[in-house]
Amino acid sequence: MSSSPVKNEFVEILTAPELIPSSLSTATEEFPTVLTESSLLETNPPANPTMSYNALIKRYDETFVSQTQYKEFLHDKLSSWNDTFECRLFDSLYVNHRNTTNTIKDLRKQAMILLEGANRLQDQNHVQRRDLDRLISELPPSRFKRTLFNPVKTHPKPPRPPMRQRNPSPPPRASSSRRTIIRCFQCDSPNHIKWYCNDYRCKFCKKIAPGHSQRDCPANQPTYYDDGQRGHYDLYGDEDGNLRGEC
Repeated sequence: MSSSPVKNEFVEILTAPELIPSSLSTATEEFPTVLTESSLLETNPPANPTMSYNALIKRYDETFVSQTQYKEFLHDKLSSWNDTFECRLFDSLYVNHRNTTNTIKDLRKQAMILLEGANRLQDQNHVQRRDLDRLISELPPSRFKRTLFNPVKTHPKPPRPPMRQRNPSPPPRASSSRRTIIRCFQCDSPNHIKWYCNDYRCKFCKKIAPGHSQRDCPANQPTYYDDGQRGHYDLYGDEDGNLRGEC
């Protein structure tokens, strides 16, 4: 097998641009320019926007006139972050800022209204002070003026204690035992006894409810007399035991 002979000579090829004929250089086409979207080729995230606290709060206050508009933005645009700690903290702080700001505005309005009312009362007080000054200067000398110009503190007298009323005697308490309750022997009423019962008539004086017993009835009292003959007293009556007239 024959092998090609190794050449020991080298040929120098010149490639300088000025050596290329102009006819060949104009025939070559230039590469077309390709326009690409820069946003599609970004590999690094954009820098975080920075804004001061006052500028951000002012922007939110100017954007959302009412708190309802802010809540709609929170649930619509920030719904993906509503459960995060940062979103909840921002919502709490911003809502507190809006409520406090509105309260401050309301208090300032009320303060202005109170100041205007105080100014009106001050004007009326000036008029009353002038009238009072004129009245005092025109008072004639009198006891009223001397007393009026010497005010002293007076302590009110303590009220007199009310008069104590005598407590009526309590009604007799009935005994718990039935054996100690006094009842009327005529009608069995616990409110009176037999002598004061309308159903009882004394057999001596013939009065209804006489108020006395038969022993104490005036019609049943014994009488003493002297006949002037026997020189002794005789006793008459139903309860007489001296039937023979002897003492």
